[in-house]
Amino acid sequence: MQMRKTVIGMAACAALAACGGGGGDSGGSSGDSGSATPAALSASNYEVAANEAIATSLGVTDLAGQANIVTGASVSTQPNWAKIGWQQWLAARAAWNGTPTLAGATTSTTISCSGGGNLVVTANDANNNGTFDSGDSLSVTANSCVESGVTIGGSFSASLTSNPSGDPSGCVYGVALTFSFQSFTVTDGAGVATANGQFALSSTRTACSVGTDTISASTFAEAFTAAGATRSRSLIGYSATIAFTPTQSTTTLAGTITSTALNGGSLTITTPTPFVRAYNTETFPHAGVGVATGANGGKVTMTALSNASVRIDLDSNGDGTPEATVTKPWSTFE
Repeated sequence: MQMRKTVIGMAACAALAACGGGGGDSGGSSGDSGSATPAALSASNYEVAANEAIATSLGVTDLAGQANIVTGASVSTQPNWAKIGWQQWLAARAAWNGTPTLAGATTSTTISCSGGGNLVVTANDANNNGTFDSGDSLSVTANSCVESGVTIGGSFSASLTSNPSGDPSGCVYGVALTFSFQSFTVTDGAGVATANGQFALSSTRTACSVGTDTISASTFAEAFTAAGATRSRSLIGYSATIAFTPTQSTTTLAGTITSTALNGGSLTITTPTPFVRAYNTETFPHAGVGVATGANGGKVTMTALSNASVRIDLDSNGDGTPEATVTKPWSTFE
């Protein structure tokens, strides 16, 4: 019974975290990164490029249930896959350590969902020591599982890549995980969200609110459909590092994204000046610079002016002279 309650709660929590459509274009392409070419940047699309660069990149980095580090409003309009994976792993770890029947090499359980469908949960204790440690994994296959009006499908897995230390539900810990999503789909009244691919997470805390989260993905794709429009995005060779102190978080980004909002084109993301946000008191950063580079050296530069507004500059040919500039509220990013 304890395992049933924990896993159902885990699935419902993950589903609710992922709900929400996302604005989009009418194209439904897959967001495959293999054939992507750099996006041509112009006065007609540079604001869209800024949105895709910031909202997409930072949408994967919020683990703790706070507002997203930069795009606080976007948490409700796009999935947060790192948060989903983290919450599932924490719940699975609690179930594994708290339920004797989960110990053993491999344990699979089929759980009926309250609104129909089921979850097949498989825990693999690779060294059969009854503890969730390096090499162990948890996988969940959702078969049209309906909980609280949310339908979940596809598969998710989490694997420990080293022995964890401390207690991840407390102040001091260290953990390294790999999350994999296979056509993992969440559907509610607002739309449908799907994830495919893999990313790695390393999270450490040396004291309460002091530590670092690092997320990396060679390829990871997401898509969401709402109001009849579908947007697909991919992260390629992507990394994000978030350093925490009791007073602030600092975020550094690097890698490439593609988006159907840019006709499948790609942008290379860097943060020459990391984004800084007052920890737990600011939804948006008050400092930092992000740069998205497209075709022919063209750049869109996003400069935090305050925790309320950001300046977006277009330099379409990379000559260092902006052709267009706009200042927008952070809250308009999605």
